[in-house]
Amino acid sequence: MTERLIDLVDDLRKLPDECEWSELKCSNSDPDVIGRRVSALSNGARLMDKQRAYLVYGIADTTRDVVGTKFKGAT
Repeated sequence: MTERLIDLVDDLRKLPDECEWSELKCSNSDPDVIGRRVSALSNGARLMDKQRAYLVYGIADTTRDVVGTKFKGAT
């Protein structure tokens, strides 16, 4: 499972830009911002006929470098 997730993140990092269904972020812990972003990605995936949307933390959105994050979501 871990290798599959790494491959997925690598594929998302190869996209030329963020898009309607994929965003890369370093960190953000504001629940309202996260909620709006998840909703927008979900709607974007639906409009683009994608089965899934992705919000990946720990990736610099300008360079696509893996930088890690201090964000801790609910468990």
